[in-house]
Amino acid sequence: MRKKKKSSSHKLVFLLIIIGIIIFLHYKGYIQFDTYAAIANNIEEKDDKMEIVLVNKDNKIPDDYKVNLVEYDGHKVDSSIINDLDAMYKAAKKEGINLKINTAYRDKSEQQKIYNRRIQTYKNEGMTEKSAIEKTNSEVQKPGYSEHETGLAIDFSNPSKPEENEPMWNWLNENGYKYGFILRYPKDKIDITKVSNEEWHYRYVGKKVAREMNSTGECLEEYVNRLL
Repeated sequence: MRKKKKSSSHKLVFLLIIIGIIIFLHYKGYIQFDTYAAIANNIEEKDDKMEIVLVNKDNKIPDDYKVNLVEYDGHKVDSSIINDLDAMYKAAKKEGINLKINTAYRDKSEQQKIYNRRIQTYKNEGMTEKSAIEKTNSEVQKPGYSEHETGLAIDFSNPSKPEENEPMWNWLNENGYKYGFILRYPKDKIDITKVSNEEWHYRYVGKKVAREMNSTGECLEEYVNRLL
């Protein structure tokens, strides 16, 4: 009986040591617990089947478009991006980069408020209503025309630690495509996207499409128009 108790005691001590090591490595950022494993494991791999929806000032979100929202890092996103978003977070963490979501999914009502507020801001600065609307349209999409309403777009920035933004954006620019995310409004494509350069705005298109776009240097409008 004593041998069994001694053996059980040794096993318990060993288990506690292993748990302690895991907690220490997690605290240091070397490993992360997959909070979304239950969701991610039930999501079908859609990379090759994903239908790319072009949403911009001229292309409204289809009326029958459906968003399946889940939560990640305190923000709502479409469930189809969870696997790759989580993998991207972990890859960045290993390289000392903390990805931070500032904005993800927004519904039409919230988009309307943001749009109206931006127009009012420019009018308060002395712009005419026409000029304020034109300026706003180059920076904020009208309700129904915003990628944020699809759950596939994310603005990465950290208002509380702005010094982390540039390293984060540089990392995303170099690595985002590996996980299915593209810089949606590159500064050299403003004449095509009609949107000012936004280093923080990324759109999920799936790894296969993102890699192709990275190779060709196309923005989403160019990619979609080439396939039409």
